[in-house]
Amino acid sequence: MTEDTVMEDGENRLEQAESAKEEKIDESVLDGYMTDDKRIAPEIVQTLRSNDRNAQLEATTKLRQLADQRENAGIQSIIDSDLLKTITEMICTDDTELQVQVVRLVTLVTSGSSEQTSALVEGGVIPKLTGLTSSTNSDDILNDVFLALGNIGADSQHLRTKLVEEGGLKPLLDVLANPSTYPSKTLNRAANALSCYTHGYEGKMPADEVQDETAESLQDSLHSLHHIVVDEASADKARETNLIPRLVHLCTSSENGTRQHANRCAGKIIDFSKDGAQDLINAGILDVFKTCIVSEDGQDRVDACHNAGNLITESLSHALALIEAGLVPLLVKVLLDQGDDSGARNKAAWTLSDLIIWGQENYEILDHVLEANCLEAFCSALILKEYDAVEQLLKGILVLVKTQWDGRQRAVRRVKDGEGIKQLCAVRSRNDIRGTQLHSMAQNILKKYFPESSLPEDLTDESQIALDIVEGLRSNDRSARLEAATELRELADDREAVGIQQIYDSGLFQTIIELLASDDVELVEQVLELVVAITIGTTEQAFALAFGGVVPKLVGLASSTKSDDLRDSALIALGNIGGDSQPLRDRVFREGGLKPPLDVLACPSKYPESTIHWAAHAIRNYTDPAGGRVPRYDVTAQMIPVLSKYVLSEQDEMAESLEASLMSLCRILVDKASVDKAREAEVIPRLVHLCTIEVGATQHNALQCVNQIIIYSADRANDLINAGILDALKACIVSENAQVRKNACFAASNMAGAASNHAMALILSGFVPIFVKVVTDKEEDSKIRIDAAWALSNLARKWAKDVSDIQDALLEANCIEALCSALDLEGDDHVEVFLEAILVFLQMPRGEQQRAVERVKTVGGIKQLRAIRSRKDIHGTTLQILAQNILTNYFPEFSRPERV
Repeated sequence: MTEDTVMEDGENRLEQAESAKEEKIDESVLDGYMTDDKRIAPEIVQTLRSNDRNAQLEATTKLRQLADQRENAGIQSIIDSDLLKTITEMICTDDTELQVQVVRLVTLVTSGSSEQTSALVEGGVIPKLTGLTSSTNSDDILNDVFLALGNIGADSQHLRTKLVEEGGLKPLLDVLANPSTYPSKTLNRAANALSCYTHGYEGKMPADEVQDETAESLQDSLHSLHHIVVDEASADKARETNLIPRLVHLCTSSENGTRQHANRCAGKIIDFSKDGAQDLINAGILDVFKTCIVSEDGQDRVDACHNAGNLITESLSHALALIEAGLVPLLVKVLLDQGDDSGARNKAAWTLSDLIIWGQENYEILDHVLEANCLEAFCSALILKEYDAVEQLLKGILVLVKTQWDGRQRAVRRVKDGEGIKQLCAVRSRNDIRGTQLHSMAQNILKKYFPESSLPEDLTDESQIALDIVEGLRSNDRSARLEAATELRELADDREAVGIQQIYDSGLFQTIIELLASDDVELVEQVLELVVAITIGTTEQAFALAFGGVVPKLVGLASSTKSDDLRDSALIALGNIGGDSQPLRDRVFREGGLKPPLDVLACPSKYPESTIHWAAHAIRNYTDPAGGRVPRYDVTAQMIPVLSKYVLSEQDEMAESLEASLMSLCRILVDKASVDKAREAEVIPRLVHLCTIEVGATQHNALQCVNQIIIYSADRANDLINAGILDALKACIVSENAQVRKNACFAASNMAGAASNHAMALILSGFVPIFVKVVTDKEEDSKIRIDAAWALSNLARKWAKDVSDIQDALLEANCIEALCSALDLEGDDHVEVFLEAILVFLQMPRGEQQRAVERVKTVGGIKQLRAIRSRKDIHGTTLQILAQNILTNYFPEFSRPERV
């Protein structure tokens, strides 16, 4: 049968239309459908608009053949001949046979270029298609309508939004809500279309699915769900549908795609909803984790370990449930498996470390993980390459050996008896982390908890403090007490944790605390220095001191003493206690430890520089994330005005107290309320100024504060712009200091994505050429190039489509060329964003699109795209699909795999 034959059975029209490419029409015949100026032949136009049903059917068939075989060129001829409105109106015909041809033609137009699809949508096609879904009795027509809707949804964010606004979501949901009433092919098309709506992979929907259609439709629905659960509200909406039991069941499906998408959906619910996480536990998700953790599929192991870690992050009850379910031994087994290169070991490290951190509040957890050989697993896994994973392992080891619990000595012995000391030394000796926090953590663990075993001279054979020193400290003889306190202070200074532990074991902590109330300044000075030494010992030693009542004594001294030295030492001790751990920090705040350092910083002119220095350092320790969570807002609301006032008043821009105050301020600007509090203190202009001074830590910390403001408040970002932050950032981007350049590029990239007026301000201030220069400089640090490329990508992805001035500025500055050069940077998440930005330019109107295509070709972008497309390690990922779709849609001559 030829393409010119009119079909009599309307129900079979779609299948024959889909086989049209196999019945290739001779090119000379297609030439007859068009004029010399590439418009549709007048006789076809006339018959299409006639009232003759057979003539309309014949004309529609010819247009479909033209669009099908000549693709974008044929579609453009139809558009140039002003036929889209006529075709759109014909969708509502009562003639099923004609309707099949019209809908198929519309579907072909939606598979054309972005501007062709946009022209069809602007002509009102969406309401016509959605109306057809409720009126047609033909499954074939319905399938083709869903294909067209999916293509529109996949094209761009603008069309996706328009499609949802004009009712394009309801027909798909209606089908998926009643799956038993529709054939599998219709379910598949509806699910595919919904998937396009929610994640828009910037490619058109496939006409057919090779795999089982029902399974594919289920996977696409799960994929869609994964992309639209983005906050607590959407997670709770999913809970309301009674989805969770079904989701848990699908997490064990034998179908890989279904199982993995279901696990990711469960992960999103865990991320955003504590109640949702509990629902998952009630529905059996912990048994799913147990199954997946021992799976031969590496992705299953990664997902299960990752989701288990997120499950316990915010809830002690969830952590206990994980233990009760028997997951700890399985996680330990994963961590011990040195042959597992899936990434599951890194995830298991995070999960077990988070569990151990909960053990500081519930010692039964520490007992459980110790008996499960978790400590041995942590020590063996210190050879992992991922920095963050090793840091988590060290945090877990540190909690086990420093926390004051019955198993502490067993934990220390296990580290010594196994390979722990050797592995800790290996971490400390790694050249690639020298000077980092990781190196310091390993060093401190070794120094504090595994020192040399020789006993100091001041100890008896039973490792107790000599009796004459004990009796001297407790006597009423002033000289004896002073001598004993001095000897104990020297012991603690020289022998650190070992000496301090013996002082504690000799029962002297309470005596030391009571001596802080003495009227003898010289004695108190020695005792207070001893207290400072104890506070930098182990956490359990600091705990013992704090629970003995030392904090109120220190607060009283810091607030009332006339001695600058005593005040300074009291502030140092308070800062050490408050920076040690979350429980100690909370205790310091409860017992008034926040007030003394804030009082000093609020009136710095009353105090010497040393006191200001230690007050600022105390606040810095209180906000140090290594010592616990960021303080609550009721605490930070007291800190922010004082810190801001001090930053405004301190004119010595090299002062360490200024650096420390800026660091504290940066750490506590973590939401809009805290940023607004800083704005009320009028500190923003001062921060902008400090971004321009070339004093390492001060400039760095000021830039960090600015970045926090940009992230959490668009209004305050406007204040920054008004205060001159753009000029400051431009100066920083060309600084000789690499860290300053990185901070500036990172802040600018966040500003580029925050609001269109911020983006335009960056454009008008000349940032685009600067970003381009940074990205294309192969000698520049890769992390800085990545941040600059993110800035260009944010400008392109978020604003270039709708703001022509931004689009023009990016093109004029060779943004496409810069983004192509960034495709060789490490980090698949980064590269995916850069590809999305390049795609924005490829989707521009026809003339601009061609210029964008040529630019990509000229700078070697095709080679980069093909290299990404061919990577086996990312096969099937969004990144690989995105690269393939760009090649297919815009560089078809290069879209086939390279011949070997």
